[in-house]
Amino acid sequence: MKNLFIYIIACLTFTASAEKPNILFIAIDDLKPMFGCYGNTLVKTPHVDKLAEEGTVFLNAHCQQSVCAPSRASLMTGLRPDTTQVWDLKTKIRDRLPEVVTLPQYFKQHGYTAVGTGKIFDFRSVQGHTHDDPLTWSRPYVVFPKNPASEFGYLDPDFLKKIKTLKTSGLKTSEIKKRLGGFPPVEINMDVPDNAYDDGLIAETGIRLIQELAPEESPFFIAVGFKKPHLPFVAPKKYADLYRRSQFQPNPLQQAPQDAPEYAVQPGWELRNGSYSDVPRLEDTKPFSAALQTELIHGYYACVSYIDAQIGKLLAALEASGEADNTVLVLWGDHGFHLGDHAIWCKHTNYEQATRVPLIIADLRTPKGQTSREPVEFVDLYPTLCELADLPLPTLLEGESLKPLLEHPTRPVKSAAVSQYPRVAPGHGNVMGYAFRDRRYRYVEWRKADQVIDHEFYDYQKDPQETQNLMERPEYQREINRMKGIASAYHAKWNTFQPTPQHSRSNSPKRAVEPTSSPNLLINADFSAASPAPWKMQSKLDASLSAENNSLTVSMKKSSPTASHRMLTQFDLMMEPETRYILQFEARTEADNGGAMKVSIARSVNWKKGHYGLMRDEQPDREWTQYTYHFTTQNITPEDPACLKIHLGELNGTTQFKNFLLRKERP
Repeated sequence: MKNLFIYIIACLTFTASAEKPNILFIAIDDLKPMFGCYGNTLVKTPHVDKLAEEGTVFLNAHCQQSVCAPSRASLMTGLRPDTTQVWDLKTKIRDRLPEVVTLPQYFKQHGYTAVGTGKIFDFRSVQGHTHDDPLTWSRPYVVFPKNPASEFGYLDPDFLKKIKTLKTSGLKTSEIKKRLGGFPPVEINMDVPDNAYDDGLIAETGIRLIQELAPEESPFFIAVGFKKPHLPFVAPKKYADLYRRSQFQPNPLQQAPQDAPEYAVQPGWELRNGSYSDVPRLEDTKPFSAALQTELIHGYYACVSYIDAQIGKLLAALEASGEADNTVLVLWGDHGFHLGDHAIWCKHTNYEQATRVPLIIADLRTPKGQTSREPVEFVDLYPTLCELADLPLPTLLEGESLKPLLEHPTRPVKSAAVSQYPRVAPGHGNVMGYAFRDRRYRYVEWRKADQVIDHEFYDYQKDPQETQNLMERPEYQREINRMKGIASAYHAKWNTFQPTPQHSRSNSPKRAVEPTSSPNLLINADFSAASPAPWKMQSKLDASLSAENNSLTVSMKKSSPTASHRMLTQFDLMMEPETRYILQFEARTEADNGGAMKVSIARSVNWKKGHYGLMRDEQPDREWTQYTYHFTTQNITPEDPACLKIHLGELNGTTQFKNFLLRKERP
């Protein structure tokens, strides 16, 4: 009987464990979306392209900030940079948020064995290369071995000879680099095996972790972080030989976007700071030669193919382990990369080439090959993996689960992805730029605290290369205003009006503040700013708006048989399709003609067409009355978000409103 009891318990334990999928979490440093599955017909990436056939390829995914430490800190915590306060390469995550629970840590708390190797966090935001973030992992961080024959990751014998000579004289690394005029930016001429360089050794370490943990009863969360194609562009010669140098040319666009702020671009700091030899320094204003540009591009492509091969090895090991069909695989690059477009190199901007990232989620329990063009962002990964593993969602996360997109890839989960980057603006000092990217447009606000000092707007359907800032073009004003509404809602929700990174900060770390489960989606809902904005009147009759004493007054006298001849509106509401909402407000009127007030939720762009689940008639009187509506939205899209319309055309007297609330219904 005892043996039977043990057998039953063992079976139950196995069943419970089997219901939890493993997570294979693959990070790639400085990789833009340069795979065949992203439409690049030149690059050779057969292994990632095969993976794409079993997962969802997110074609419009964006990082929170296009530099390593802030981007990875946001992805690993599910919190935006203004919450982590990691905007640079110096700040430690736990100095600011000592009690934060990272993504692998949360899985560890729910029975997973969480291990990592390679570059997952940026080492400067945790406790260095060796210790990483001990609270995140189930065991000490797995440090991959190094090739003792290499020097600073290089293998070229002529370079190694110079290094060894200088080392014998006792010089430090910075002094050696200065003496040599920098290290080579590209090394793709060495006929060596994959494990001669770091990323081959990282792959082998990841394979050993899969082989070790796959037989265990508890599910695994294995994070493997590859270092290339980060500078320097170093890869075995066989990957460079996949291409001919003549296949590469400098990007023909060598100018900054017309009418964009001068500080929005950057001159290639990382490549031109003296770290790399034969590259013009920052103080040297001459452009890169065509030969240098093609060499750099060739090196980048070689690195991408090198990493693809290492990913192929991980996938083969996962398949051989017998755990592939119970694994969710996530592949991501921490930010994009400029390869000479706009005369920009590296990352560090709010433009498409820097913020757009590769992101593939393959739930191998139910493989499918599909793409999604909906905007998503890195803070969405934490809640997505929790839902896929059937774990309860932490309350402090700042992203949205992408599980609905995995099931319906054209169903949006948000209006826009948001990226940010700090700059120094002439006459303003330290500022922060926020970029809002929807399916078609990018709107950028450059802010000094709560003051917007510059704007940018780009249309990727008509101008995919961002050649011109379209802010002053009249034909775009409707879309610009819509995107401004999205930006206003974002800042109101996350309270981003705080000192920019370089300013002094309080010694006490900022703690993540739990947002309300259903925040008010209406902006200026209590009129405390004594301004009606962003409320607007759409009217063919007399009407004026004013706000005071926490109420909004619509002054009017004439009426019309047509209610829509005078409408109070708020556009661009961040509402979701097929979702239950509640709308409340108080109103009173001096009208005495018995006219009706019609309340509706409609479209923002095509606001004369169709309603999204709410259309009611009311007859307000001289006493304050609260109106409450429960309704379910219909097919809202990011290109045409929802709009609240209150039709007042039938009323012949001044009408007042206060205490607006629009939020999701609580379960």
